[in-house]
Amino acid sequence: MDIRIAVADDHLIFLESISMLIDSIDSFELVIAAGNGTDTLEALSQKKADILLCDLEMPFLNGIETTIRVRKLFPEVKVILLTMYVDADTVKHATHAGVTGILSKKISKKELVAAIKAVMANEMYFSEDVALTAPDEEEIEPLTDREKEVLGLLALGHSYKMIAANVGISYYTVNSHVKHIYKKLHVNSSVEALSKALKNKLIPGRF
Repeated sequence: MDIRIAVADDHLIFLESISMLIDSIDSFELVIAAGNGTDTLEALSQKKADILLCDLEMPFLNGIETTIRVRKLFPEVKVILLTMYVDADTVKHATHAGVTGILSKKISKKELVAAIKAVMANEMYFSEDVALTAPDEEEIEPLTDREKEVLGLLALGHSYKMIAANVGISYYTVNSHVKHIYKKLHVNSSVEALSKALKNKLIPGRF
């Protein structure tokens, strides 16, 4: 079955371009092309989609606001944000809202395919330029397999309790793993940890 894709972007030229790109890819089906978040929500109530490619900056509802509503009303739809510029705050707000990926609008056809397939496999995917931390001069220790697993679940928006239940360890053990991750990467938040781990290739570019 083809992967059904919805696109939301208020820039008509970009909307038409990415729609044509999607139409050119085997196994992808463009089902919605909307110019804002409000129209997107209305269209999703009438047509089924697997993936929503959503512009970060839109009138009426921006990408993060649209994501929050999509995740509430259509939880089966996975959201990938599209943007020209990403900073740490955007990554934080977007992951908390429930996005499963963030892509640069400079995306290539090859990366678009890779991102959508990763997200459909319940992984997260970020363009390389999402990792925007400054060059690292500190010595960074490699993460253990368990720490990589915990960090990946944090990136998916899981709470410590959810991670504990998912992995089969205690809440306090999760907390201990997170502390070790922060110490190894010289960071103070899960967003910084994810960004630095991706930048330094300590975990795959996608989960």
